Amino acid sequence: MIEQGLIRLILGDPVPADPTRAAAQASLSGALAGAAYPGKAPQDRPFPFAVVAKTGAEHARHYQGRAGACASRVRLEFYHLMYAQAEGLADQARVLLDGYRGPLDGGFTCLGAFQEDDSDEWQGPLAGDEQGVVAAQVSLKVWHTEN
Repeated sequence: MIEQGLIRLILGDPVPADPTRAAAQASLSGALAGAAYPGKAPQDRPFPFAVVAKTGAEHARHYQGRAGACASRVRLEFYHLMYAQAEGLADQARVLLDGYRGPLDGGFTCLGAFQEDDSDEWQGPLAGDEQGVVAAQVSLKVWHTEN
């Protein structure tokens, strides 16, 4: 699954050759401390954490069938209690992933990742003893090989 490959990249495997991307990766990996999940996060997960979800895909085809490449739409969400920290994680993800080309875990090769959109959302407390949560989101189109 492409989500797992992107999670592994965010958490430090493989390390990009570009020093700017490698620094962004180290920042993300350190801040998240392994807390990145495909699809959805566990219910009582402490902050910060990330969720990576594939929201769609277009399979490249030619007259003889599939071309062996796919363009997946992927949404990355970074959750934190403070807006600046959530947005900071999203900024580091943009530096790491926008324009990235290279290997991904799971046997995929990223042919090119391109940011399509970003947004943020604040979810207020539901009860008096809760805090609000900020989600900073980055949407990408990731061209990759198919398995």
